[in-house]
Amino acid sequence: MRKRPKRSIWWKWFNKARYWFLDLRDARKNADACYSARYLLDDLNNDMGIKRIAEETGLPEGVVVSALMNIYGKDFKREL
Repeated sequence: MRKRPKRSIWWKWFNKARYWFLDLRDARKNADACYSARYLLDDLNNDMGIKRIAEETGLPEGVVVSALMNIYGKDFKREL
């Protein structure tokens, strides 16, 4: 049986650089998605928004408020 030839070191470094650029591109896409989600949650920062999120996810309102408090920290306040 014939062995495959070894890949050259240049080919290995090319692949490493290519994967690094692809990871960088995906990180930018994920950051854009996180910013969009944060702005959506800012718009829903009221009783009706929290009720709507609770209805859509099927979770109790307390769980939704706790999750938002974990995301925003102590700055998140539920308006009553």
